[in-house]
Amino acid sequence: MPVVDKNQLKIWFKNLSKPVQEQFWNWMDSFYHKNEPIPKSGVENLTNDLAKKADLVGGVVPASQLPFTINTSEVIAVGEISATENTVTLSVHSSGENAVRINGTILKRQFPSSFTFTPVIDGSKFLIIYAVNDSGIFRLAEGVEDLEAVEPELPVGALFVRRILVNTAGADVELPSLNGFREKVEDDWKAYTFYASGEEKLLPFTTDKKTSYIIKKATNFDGDLLLVGMKSKITDSDNWWPGKEFTIFNQTTNNLVLIAGYTGPGVTFNIASNVTITSGKFVKLKVSADLSSLEVLQLSGDSVNIDGKLDKPLSPDNISTRVINADNSTSDKGEFQQSEQIEIGTSQTAQASWRGKEVWVTASCTLTIPDPATLPPFWSIDVYVYAGTLTHAITSPGSWIGTAPANAPAESFYRIVRRGNTNTFKVLGL
Repeated sequence: MPVVDKNQLKIWFKNLSKPVQEQFWNWMDSFYHKNEPIPKSGVENLTNDLAKKADLVGGVVPASQLPFTINTSEVIAVGEISATENTVTLSVHSSGENAVRINGTILKRQFPSSFTFTPVIDGSKFLIIYAVNDSGIFRLAEGVEDLEAVEPELPVGALFVRRILVNTAGADVELPSLNGFREKVEDDWKAYTFYASGEEKLLPFTTDKKTSYIIKKATNFDGDLLLVGMKSKITDSDNWWPGKEFTIFNQTTNNLVLIAGYTGPGVTFNIASNVTITSGKFVKLKVSADLSSLEVLQLSGDSVNIDGKLDKPLSPDNISTRVINADNSTSDKGEFQQSEQIEIGTSQTAQASWRGKEVWVTASCTLTIPDPATLPPFWSIDVYVYAGTLTHAITSPGSWIGTAPANAPAESFYRIVRRGNTNTFKVLGL
């Protein structure tokens, strides 16, 4: 029977009409009955849409069927990366293979990859592991050694895998990021690797400016790991100030021994006191007032041995007004109080005694920086505008670094810092 247009059916079945048998049958044949299968051709665009879908081949969608937005390059899985003074090794991932996708093609390697490079002599250099769609897949690009390392250029179409910084102190392998890798800036810990016991080493402070270190060792060996100080790759004095803190965590099974009084070549800060940090413990150090050494600020656990004593209250209830210093002298406890608060509600001139304190502004007023000669080097204060607006002024010969700071509205929290012993000041965070 033919399919009849719906408008014609409406005419046949109007009020007072008398449809005949053929018209009833044509009406029923113009629609699908629930017992009748609907062919693909009966659904608009179904055939064309199904032709665009991807088909599984052996349980996997072939790369050739992936849309162009996925037809990209990425690291899928790589194993641990380790480095010695002249060799980089890419181990196999725990899945049994290292895998990358390059321009939509998945490439796999079931064997470790090893690369050699020229050891550094006095500077530092970058190494980059990358992947290409060629035999072996993984390659190593080696930068030029310099005081400030520059990354090597990669071939066109190469896939970046991992960055490694090498200097005289060892190799620092960049940590993984979140898509299989973690961005380096998201992790404040820097790995430092020992390759043998008994060698006196300098901890590197490099251009990444990280101040927290995890101590590791390249292989399983016994004996103490010796650390005699820190060597800075950065000469800008803005990166150093009295009290600047560094944290060192001993992740090895060996003792980490900090040896005092080192005067060898390349040292920026030596160690003020002999310290032994056992496995799984940490030490927190600070730059001394004369910028010559690293002093012990805090130790973890009772298993740490230090020559002399840590700064600590004279009485166990922490109410003594005096503290014992590492050289057994005593100081007023107030010298260690760094979070005292000062409230101002009228215009004020900052004082030398405000150093390291929080200044709470309770009403609109002006804060004036005095003649720098009246302030100690590295003077700084934290400012919180609780209410009103704070206006900034400065007394000659003092001056602002960059543009003068804007007025600070309520709920502002920022820091005013004097640069060393100069006449310049900087507002940070406003």
